[in-house]
Amino acid sequence: MRKALGFFLLLSFPLFGQGPGYTWSVVPSLVDNTPNCATFNCLTAIAPPASGGPITEIKAGYDGTIYALDNQNPYTFAASPGTWTEVPSALQTAGGNPITHISVGSASQVLALSSAPLGTSNVFTLNAAGTAWTAQPEHLSTAEIGADGTIVGTDPHHDTYAYINGAWTELSTTDTPSIYAVVNANMIWGVSRTGAIESWNGAGWTALSPAPSFTTSQAVDALAAGENYLAAIDTSGGIHVLNSAGSGVWSTISGTASSITGGGAFLFTDNSSGAVSHVNLVVPAIEVSASGQWPCPFSVYTCDASAVHTLTATAQFGGKGGLHGPGGISAVASTFMVGPTNPLATANAFETAVLCDPLTNPTAPECQPGGTGDATCSEAGLLQSGGIPSLQFEGALTQAFWLGTPAPACSTGILGTKCIYAVRNDCTAATTPPDLSMAFVNSGNYVGIATYITWMNAALCVRTNAGGPWACFLPLSFINGMNVALPQYSCTYNP
Repeated sequence: MRKALGFFLLLSFPLFGQGPGYTWSVVPSLVDNTPNCATFNCLTAIAPPASGGPITEIKAGYDGTIYALDNQNPYTFAASPGTWTEVPSALQTAGGNPITHISVGSASQVLALSSAPLGTSNVFTLNAAGTAWTAQPEHLSTAEIGADGTIVGTDPHHDTYAYINGAWTELSTTDTPSIYAVVNANMIWGVSRTGAIESWNGAGWTALSPAPSFTTSQAVDALAAGENYLAAIDTSGGIHVLNSAGSGVWSTISGTASSITGGGAFLFTDNSSGAVSHVNLVVPAIEVSASGQWPCPFSVYTCDASAVHTLTATAQFGGKGGLHGPGGISAVASTFMVGPTNPLATANAFETAVLCDPLTNPTAPECQPGGTGDATCSEAGLLQSGGIPSLQFEGALTQAFWLGTPAPACSTGILGTKCIYAVRNDCTAATTPPDLSMAFVNSGNYVGIATYITWMNAALCVRTNAGGPWACFLPLSFINGMNVALPQYSCTYNP
């Protein structure tokens, strides 16, 4: 059994309200909560480490790996059950000096800057075993690392240096950004000294077009990026996200922050007081369907022609409720009980758990369904009630690859050219089929650069009962291999 992204939660599953007449079924899914975050509070506060001080920096990788710094030590964070773990003593300093900045591309790509004096190396990367820091021959004021190990940073003289494909090189440019967000060697973002968001085109920096209506902060960690999204903090602390799959319009998240990291279901913010929050951009939803015919055999019983059966399908979440409040939303179907056949009734309702944080608090009432409805008779009263299922969540990882054919379908939008690649799962036999099964990956345009690409794909998934199918939200995909086949991965597998 593979347990990924730090959490796997199994909840009880009571029987639905099945009976001789009416049945209720609940189909869960995960949906984009971004449109609701302008009016609902989508920030879930995360308590700081019990033994440390306020969090000064938090960084999340594309696979859900999370590191943080307080004013004393580095920590790792497991989203569920929300626990901080101080890193081993060998990682608490880098080269014998305190760590001043951390960056995370994935579990295997972690960078630290130390307080080493000028003229000495202060750039360190985590070794393959995850047990020690390896010094890099640079001294940088700011630096970020991508999921493929690409590093981009600025030295004290405001010159930009990059570590790409195993070699350090200076990026020749007169417009040096103040901060960076690195996806991989072919996708590097920055914020100019005038607050413009820019991307590296191989020879210089190109401003994002159209430009957002806000000015991006130049504070460290004010920009986060992925293959298909950007997230930014403006100069007033406003939180903004952009997804290339949407309309190309920035969405504003209610609340303020000074830094942002990660993306999708794994987006986090920090503020100047060290208060860390998870941003609930991916939340569960349920569709409740009720249907049936009441078994009133007209050959045996005389059914009163004035009797009305009312069938209700209610989609609701507990606690403070979902998009439609604590009462949820209901659909009603009414039928007259007249022969010679029993009338069929159907009703469907859909609700979104806008106040749920399935990553850090999946057992909260706001993440779990409430009642699903009932059936009543105008003369006999209550006939049946629907059951109340529980939802089970997990974070899933699946490796997938593209063999160079068929050619991807590409289109150009605000975040550049994006392509849809037909892929195959690349999991071990023991973890096949994976919970997150990949048929396509939405990624950058690597036509002419690669003939073989491997991606790691991370997603939040949900289901209603052990043994049932998982429904996973649009995964975050990041390249972990190009033009070389990787060993099969032990993918998340909890059937």
